[in-house]
Amino acid sequence: MGKYRQQVLKAARALIIEKGLFEFSMRDLSKATGLSVGSLYREVRNKDDLLLLGAAENIRRHGLGLNQVKTLGLNSAEQILFQIGFAPYCIDFVDMDSDNMGTNFLLSNCDLVSRATPKTVAELQAYFLQYRQQVVDLVDGLIHEQAFSNGKAQIMEVIADLSILCRGTRVLRVMRTNIMFRPNLVPTEKLCQLGELVLRQLDWNIDGPLLDPKKMDLAWKTAMDQSNMLSMSLKQRASS
Repeated sequence: MGKYRQQVLKAARALIIEKGLFEFSMRDLSKATGLSVGSLYREVRNKDDLLLLGAAENIRRHGLGLNQVKTLGLNSAEQILFQIGFAPYCIDFVDMDSDNMGTNFLLSNCDLVSRATPKTVAELQAYFLQYRQQVVDLVDGLIHEQAFSNGKAQIMEVIADLSILCRGTRVLRVMRTNIMFRPNLVPTEKLCQLGELVLRQLDWNIDGPLLDPKKMDLAWKTAMDQSNMLSMSLKQRASS
């Protein structure tokens, strides 16, 4: 995508929220962006690419906020949920050794993105791998801090379980006939209750409850605000 990337993705997200991915046309997107159909197709080849590029952009932006995890006053268990629960588009830690880790969920769902170009798939994959490294680095740091007494293999198995739990609470809804964005239907308090059950498989050096819903809500909001501000700053710098 070129210089209109952010403009196109913003308009596409609004249309997906309103209608779902399959219920708007590229002409609708052209009208929403103010670009000609020809200019739009020079920006994005098809709606499959559009979905994956939107996912890649969100992962990139969210990653900027996730870099702030150590400054948010979270305990070690909350830091894990912060990383996994904030993951957009169901980042998949179930198969940590797969070269396609992270893209499998979107790419294997009913061939919904079968027309996506290799370049777009590669961009999405690169951001997923970068995000996975953030989680691995966090785990390594917590092990060094002796936050728990378990081995790394067991910790990553629990993170895989946590990613499955969080997959059902995120904003992307994939159906056989359409793809739509919907608000998170699971309150943070409920997510923390379920997350606590998963995380209790590990031996934490924490007294009392592992997760505080109010702290989690504030941390996710802070991370989102920080990533939005940094993205705006980088965009302004690039245009100056």
